[in-house]
Amino acid sequence: MFGQRRVQADLRVGRLLDQLGIRYRVDEDGDYRVVFELNGGRSQQAFIDSQTQQLGSYEIRDVWSIGYISDGHLDQEVANYLLIENATKKIGAWELRPLADNKYIAVFCTKVAADCDAEALYTSIRVVLEVADELEKILEAGDKL
Repeated sequence: MFGQRRVQADLRVGRLLDQLGIRYRVDEDGDYRVVFELNGGRSQQAFIDSQTQQLGSYEIRDVWSIGYISDGHLDQEVANYLLIENATKKIGAWELRPLADNKYIAVFCTKVAADCDAEALYTSIRVVLEVADELEKILEAGDKL
């Protein structure tokens, strides 16, 4: 998604999601999309990339969720907030990814082993969903960052 090359869905991800009993869809880029219901009647979606990367002898993949969409670059207040938030997270970090038409998305992303077990994948999914949703709640409420 978002400028990646088209890849086939990584069946290892599908097997883990099936094992966890999590419903999913595979998008046109071969990535897995899951939607969770959260507290307060809210829902949030996460993506598990099929495309992997090598880090030395490790094969890793991204698990991520959108927390904010901006027209143009992030304003200073939002950018600083996300950088400060990164320092408080045990796993994962905020990333800025470009879209078309000068839009950007701030996504919270974890990197997991491509051959991780179901528990590790589930933990990564829950983390990205909760962190991204928290930012959405703050911004929707108009709270000061």
